Amino acid sequence: GWDRVRSVRWAVGLAGMDVFSLGTHAAYFRALLDRPLPSQLQGMDSNRLTLTYFAAAGVDLLGEVGAEDGGLSEEDKERIATWVLSLQIAPPVQGEPGGFRGAPFFVGSAAGSSGDRQAAGADGSAEAGGTGGCEGLGSGSTAGWDLGHLAMTYSALALLCICDRGLAGVDVAGAK
Repeated sequence: GWDRVRSVRWAVGLAGMDVFSLGTHAAYFRALLDRPLPSQLQGMDSNRLTLTYFAAAGVDLLGEVGAEDGGLSEEDKERIATWVLSLQIAPPVQGEPGGFRGAPFFVGSAAGSSGDRQAAGADGSAEAGGTGGCEGLGSGSTAGWDLGHLAMTYSALALLCICDRGLAGVDVAGAK
């Protein structure tokens, strides 16, 4: 704990800042966890899993150094872990690659689970669990475009560790 506090204080001094508002940073990260992405970040939707990783890690770290609104509750951890696991891609055939998608954007009828956040296309018309505006990209299904991604798989596994879940619920063979 205190090594992290000293590290944060050192980084603040290195950046030339007099004050590092722990509570403001915790509130920012918490907002990224609790609400849809702000309009400025909507272009990063395919990387939502990585954004969630940084937000959760930030809230968790700031809770350790005593920031107001910092730390992840057991309810937060369960909600995040459930969402992360919903992004897992189960290989259609054993031995084929799986892993994790970055967001529920590509989830269609032929793909895995629907996730618990709305997967909307550019015009916002797709319903939760829909194809997110990807109709017509191939044979009418998004399965060919719904592939595991190495960075998203890393982010998913790191998030599950932050949430004290480890590899419980992860198709380890499919994520290789």
